[in-house]
This record gives sequence, structure tokens and C-alpha cells, in this order.
Amino acid sequence: MGKFIYKYDSVKKVKDMLEKKVQKELAYINEEIENRIIEYEKLIVELEISFFNILSNKKVSEMKSLEDYRKSLVKRIESVQSKIKLLEIRKENTLNDLIEKSKEKKIFDTLEEAHFENYQDEENTKEKNILNEIAIQKFIKEKI
Repeated sequence: MGKFIYKYDSVKKVKDMLEKKVQKELAYINEEIENRIIEYEKLIVELEISFFNILSNKKVSEMKSLEDYRKSLVKRIESVQSKIKLLEIRKENTLNDLIEKSKEKKIFDTLEEAHFENYQDEENTKEKNILNEIAIQKFIKEKI
């Protein structure tokens, strides 16, 4: 029995490579989302602390500077929230792309299985023909 050679093996390898690339991209996006969420939570804590600082201060100038700081924190929080939303959209698109790549890979896997089954059938048929030929030659030698 000869070695099975899948004629679309190079295409399958490319599909595998593309799927792994999309998986890495998805992992990167998830990591970015986690980092932004941590940043968001830190900013919220800073905002709460600044609120208590405003209540404890009696000087108008300090309250004014703390209020300006709070406004900048609010803007940074909104910025982080928008980044998180964009990353979530990007994550959704990447997930859809990964699903598509996985389906393509699955198609090539099933195609390879079908080709392998055909290959095995052909090899079995060849083997049977060889065995039949040997049996016929042996039968003819016994008659002579």
C-alpha cells in the first residue's frame, strides 16, 4: 500500500495558518478589552476619591482644581468606554471571521477524509486484483 498524498494539503495548511492568525488576533483583542476594563475601574475609583476630596476641602481654589480634575476624569472614562465598545465590535467581527475560518477548515478536513476513503478503496481493489492474479496463476500451475 502506497503513501496517501492529499492533493489539497497546501490549501489546508494555509487555512490552518489563517485560523491560527485569527485566533491570535482574538486573544489580543480580549487582552485589550481586559486592560481597558481595568483602566476604566481605576478611573471610577479615582473619580469617587476626588468626590470625597471635594467634600473635605473648604478652599474655593482647591475645589475648583478638583472639579476640573473630575471633569478630565469623566472625559477619560468616556474615552475608555468608547474604546471598549469599539473593541467589542472588533471582537464580534473577529469571532465571525474565526467561525468562517473554522468552517472552511472543517470542509477541507471532511474532503480529506473522503479522499482518504477513496484512496483506501482503490488500494483495496488493487490488492484484490493482485491476489486474484496470484490465485489464477497458482491454479493454472496446479493444472499443468
